Amino acid sequence: MLDDWRHQSWSSIVLELADAEVGVISASMISIEGSRHVELNPERRRRWGGVCKIAASILFAMLPLIAGIGLAEPSLQPISMDFDADPAGAPPSEWKKDAMAPDSDVSFTTVEDHSEQGGKSALLTVDGSSQNPVGAASRSFDSTSYRGRWLRYRAAVKTDAPVSTKIGLWFRANDLQKNVLVFDNMSDRPIRSSDWGFYDIVFKIPETAEKLTVGVLSSGKGKVWVDSATLTVLQPEEAGYDPPRPLTPRGLGNIESFAKLFGYIRFFYPGNDVESSSWDDLAIAGVGAVEDARSATELADRLQKVFATVAPAVRVYQTDRPLPAERPAPDPVGAKRIAWRHYGVKLDRSGRIPLYKSERVYLSAGDERKPLNIDLGGGVSALVPMSAIEGASGLLDPEYKVGPNTLDKPPGFRPSGADRTTRIADIVLAWTVFEHFYPYFDAVKVDWPSQLRTALARAATDHDDDEFETTLSLLVAALNDGHGYVASVYKPAFNVSIRWEWISGQLVVTGITETLRKSIAPGDIVAKIDGRPVGELIREIEPLVSSSTTQWRDTETLRRLATRKDAKPVLLQVRHADGRVSDIAVEPATTATALTQSSQHPPTEEVGSGVWYVDLSRITSAIINEHIADWSNAKAVIIDVREYPAPDAISVLAHLSPTAIRTDLFEVPIFTAPERRDVVYDGSGSWKLEPVSPIFKGKLVFLCGGGTISQGETIMGMVEGNKLGEIVGGPTAGTNGNINSFQLPGGYAVIWTGMRVRKLDGSRFQGIGVLPTVRAERSIEGVRAGRDEVLEAGLKIAAL
Repeated sequence: MLDDWRHQSWSSIVLELADAEVGVISASMISIEGSRHVELNPERRRRWGGVCKIAASILFAMLPLIAGIGLAEPSLQPISMDFDADPAGAPPSEWKKDAMAPDSDVSFTTVEDHSEQGGKSALLTVDGSSQNPVGAASRSFDSTSYRGRWLRYRAAVKTDAPVSTKIGLWFRANDLQKNVLVFDNMSDRPIRSSDWGFYDIVFKIPETAEKLTVGVLSSGKGKVWVDSATLTVLQPEEAGYDPPRPLTPRGLGNIESFAKLFGYIRFFYPGNDVESSSWDDLAIAGVGAVEDARSATELADRLQKVFATVAPAVRVYQTDRPLPAERPAPDPVGAKRIAWRHYGVKLDRSGRIPLYKSERVYLSAGDERKPLNIDLGGGVSALVPMSAIEGASGLLDPEYKVGPNTLDKPPGFRPSGADRTTRIADIVLAWTVFEHFYPYFDAVKVDWPSQLRTALARAATDHDDDEFETTLSLLVAALNDGHGYVASVYKPAFNVSIRWEWISGQLVVTGITETLRKSIAPGDIVAKIDGRPVGELIREIEPLVSSSTTQWRDTETLRRLATRKDAKPVLLQVRHADGRVSDIAVEPATTATALTQSSQHPPTEEVGSGVWYVDLSRITSAIINEHIADWSNAKAVIIDVREYPAPDAISVLAHLSPTAIRTDLFEVPIFTAPERRDVVYDGSGSWKLEPVSPIFKGKLVFLCGGGTISQGETIMGMVEGNKLGEIVGGPTAGTNGNINSFQLPGGYAVIWTGMRVRKLDGSRFQGIGVLPTVRAERSIEGVRAGRDEVLEAGLKIAAL
């Protein structure tokens, strides 16, 4: 189905996969067909269901999340890790090897016949009977002395492995609880060369880090030689990171002009591939090239040079000195003209989101797709071809000349939110995607050019990657997109293991883990978190939440309120039912640790005479098979869609009506011109469920609320549009449709809605959702008494 993915913090996927048994993880296990996946418990599915299929794009980066060996003594002096002192044929001292997939045969030995510096090197050999054997070597260090410092792990590497094998250095920092704090293994830039070359990984060590582990990894068969490894403390400028400083008015205008032209060329100039990571490098290089242009003449010249290698037919000029009119020559007889056609837009480099496509297509006869004259601001304009004759010289240049080596950065530079240039480039990259492809600007009243200026100004002065993540979140929040989310793929997320809801103006505990039952009870009110009033914290979080409705903003705000950046204990001031006030320390857990369900009922049970309750968030095929006869013969069935549906939930709907049940209208936008002009929609993604016996004979009642989003809203849209029964509770989130995603330099993943959904009658869905026919909500007294007033309201209707 089209909408069965929900956004999940990419960092939480990192930890989820890390907590799985490393030996059974391979790239083939997570696929779009879902042939094998890491199962989420119902509570996590409610919040983040479905997007694990996207996780395969970063799966390789998770493979060596294994423990290192004993810790070396800390030192702020460079640590040399060559292998000259180790006997040939013996394992290098202080290193360990690991076979990280079934049937992997791994060795790590000191050798004399290969060395970068004329002595000895170490050889990692990975073989085995499995299709994709995985092996790694690692060495660990105490990290306490490095906290808050920048570290560079550098080593010389060469390999004879085939192209299908991914080779990389890897680097990890863990806290005292062994949570992964930062991680990189060059998954996005694997080593291929059979000649010696130096490779770097640079990271800032978190303040809670206890252990660092460095190493080399081979995902696939092959030999990898490593030598001259070092671990060195760097100053930020040594890592190539420009410090924060404000943009001047002229500099801001220059980058605005660059951003506008960048989007036009990247997505509509008919010569290059929109997915290529070289666009990331071009954005970083372009920001550095144009910011300090002092005049329109200088800006036009620099823009022309920045884009010369990827768009040689573009002409940049001063607006007050227009290009002379040219009469285009007629196309040669039989020539085929091509242009971009974006079905949505394809930005996910992993290939794990197959719905969206971007391709150059042949234009029909008479479709000239003329060049566009674009006023870029700042006194400059550009003439950008929108089509080209297939194979025309000077228009199509598939070989990029811009790459990491062309950046004005030191060798081994790794884009980071700590770098001003990277931050500004990321805003350019993100803003242009939404400028040309966000499907709901007709429903969202936002000054998008003004959002660009605001985000650029903030990015220039952000002091670190955390501040910049906030800036990105504010930009995405302006879209009012309930799927909109920004996460760092390099950082874990931790959760306070408590379920809470906003009831009667209070933050009320509705679900807890067994370990907290002695100190906190459902119905307790959380007044402060780490000494700060809850209301104050909520006011800080709300502007960062992208949402088209207040009910989803409330739901998502409370989820983020429970999310922490580290595992430090969280101090809650709790007011109990008897009036006592307690300060309770709660240790956050990684998002791989489940939050408990607050439901007072099993997934299904008879809750009244002939009345059955079914919770679609916890339903399984086994439960369906066991109880389908009970449900079909019941006087009434109450179906709970307040939480995110389980994978088998949709099959229940086929039993609800003797006629086919239709979905809302799922429409993929087709873009052939910039700024969403002339957009048309493909509605073929809408679908219907044919009836399946046995059909439920009794009354149907459905429960929903502000946490009902995406696939849950697909179900509720079918209920509403096909008039299947009464709807009890509150309005749904108002966000549905397949997500899209892209990743930005510095490791930021951005998720958003890539298509339009309308109600079955053609009316607007975004920002409205499904409205209840009977309003009902929970109370603090009800929570304390173990009651579910929304379900009770459904029972009253079922009994009529």
